[in-house]
Amino acid sequence: MRSTWGIILVLTLMLAGCGTGHRLDDTDDGGGQYLPTVSVVDSGSLVLTNGVFDGGSNDLVVADLPSRTKFRLPDQTAIYANNQIYDLDDDGDLDYIIMTLRPLSAHAAGCTLAMKNGNYVPAAQFDKVGGAGFEPHDASFSPSVELTLGISDAVDDSTSSAPGTTLDIYKFDPDYQPVHLGSADVGTNVGIWNYVTTATIYLDDGVRAVEFDVDRFGEYCAVTDVTHSQGEASSL
Repeated sequence: MRSTWGIILVLTLMLAGCGTGHRLDDTDDGGGQYLPTVSVVDSGSLVLTNGVFDGGSNDLVVADLPSRTKFRLPDQTAIYANNQIYDLDDDGDLDYIIMTLRPLSAHAAGCTLAMKNGNYVPAAQFDKVGGAGFEPHDASFSPSVELTLGISDAVDDSTSSAPGTTLDIYKFDPDYQPVHLGSADVGTNVGIWNYVTTATIYLDDGVRAVEFDVDRFGEYCAVTDVTHSQGEASSL
């Protein structure tokens, strides 16, 4: 893992009350009860040349330092997005972009519906122990960008989230509507987490984290099956 981040621009916007925090749900439903707090961090306005980020031989790292959540944009990366606001001369290439990392939306944090290799994942085995949103959600990259998610310190380090443990990584699709839902269920279970890859926990200055490469922004989470007993005195 890299010991230095080479941050060339980081602007942190601390928003009171933002972040999902260590929410203790009343059931073991795979919701957001183990998500660490992530603050909003903004890249500022990045000028692009024909849609390409020119870092002068330096990568751009935008990071929330306390949670170790970040993304690394390689020098000379081509960036694509559908939002025409970033194309000032309407030539099809982006002229600038503003990229942001932030906490998972409440929609994504609370969603327990997940799919891996064509099968639904049992909600009780879908505990999010790290997660963040990376915007613009429709931004894509060539080559890929590197995302890092901090892993919750609320999970027992000796069991499901020890360094060296491999976690599943999922990406959220907020528009998914299960076909089995009837009219009485409209508005429930909308959205789904889709399996993307795996990543191995490592220590970043004593904080657990995972990193992985993607070619598109969005909302991502790291998942494990946490054995716990919520609602009992031992868990409070």
